[in-house]
This record gives sequence, C-alpha cells and structure tokens, in this order.
Amino acid sequence: MCEPITMTSTAAMYASLAASAITTGVSYYAADKQADTQRSHQQRVREQNIEAAMDAYRFNTGQETNRIMQEETSANQEMHKSSLRRREAAGTALASSESAGVNIEALMGDFMRQEGDFNSSVQQQMDWKRHQSQANMKGYGAQAKNQIASYNPAPVQGPSLAGAVAGLGASAVSTYSRYNVKK
Repeated sequence: MCEPITMTSTAAMYASLAASAITTGVSYYAADKQADTQRSHQQRVREQNIEAAMDAYRFNTGQETNRIMQEETSANQEMHKSSLRRREAAGTALASSESAGVNIEALMGDFMRQEGDFNSSVQQQMDWKRHQSQANMKGYGAQAKNQIASYNPAPVQGPSLAGAVAGLGASAVSTYSRYNVKK
C-alpha cells in the first residue's frame, strides 16, 4: 500500500499563504475589471447624454430658424399686399379725381402715410419676433448645457491595492499564528 502524504506544518503554512496570495490577487483583478467596466458604461451613458442634448439643440434651433423665416416671409408678403392696395387705391383716386377736382397730391400723401404706418408696424413686430427668437436660441443652448451637466454619476470605486496587500498581510499573520512554526 501507499503511504499517505503528510505535510509538515511549515509546508502547510506556505501552501496556505500561497492560496491566500492567489485568492487576493484574483479578487483584486476581478474588482479592477468590474470597476473598468462600470467606468466604460458611465462614459457611454455620458456620450449618449451629450449626443441627445446636442440633437435636441439642433432640432429646436432648426425649428426656431424655420419659424422666424416663415414669419419674415409672411411679413414681407403683407407689406407687398399693402403696397399693391396703395397703388390700386392711388390709381382709382387718380381716375376719379380728375372729374371731381380732388387734390391728388394730398390724397397720394395720405395713401403713402397709411402704407408707411402699416409697414412700420409690421417691421416693429418682426423685430420683436427676431429678439424673441434669439432669446429662444439662447434658451435651447442653456437647456443643452444643463442636460449635459446634469449627468453626474457617482465615482467608481476601484479596488484598493493597499487594502489587498493589508488583507494578504493579515492572512499571513493569521496563517503563521495558526501553524505557529517554531524552529
């Protein structure tokens, strides 16, 4: 028969220390990899948050730009219609004034004043709309910045090398005490 393998207490102590060192190293490595994975995930989420904020900013500013362009086109059309109405009224007044003896210069001046008042009012309203549009654009920029800044994940705690070494040291002292090697 074979004899059982026996281990001296010194050999058992060294085997226990080696097992502790391997376990500590593997645990440290796994915790470090987990922390790296978590950091990578947080970075991806941050990049997605930035992209979403920028997409919203581009969409909102594009919509605002389109809106103000449409408003300006509409205002220009209204001023053009006003000009056409003035010319039409002036032509009608000119034709009828020759037989009625009306002062055509005073009548033309009145038509032009009315058109000028209307156009001035339309221009003033467009100026206000442009200022509001600029404020809206600034607001969209602030919203994007706030959305980006609002993503603030908790810092990722990686493993502590000092803690791993201290744990290994405590395990070594415990193992040494357990086997109490005396020479």
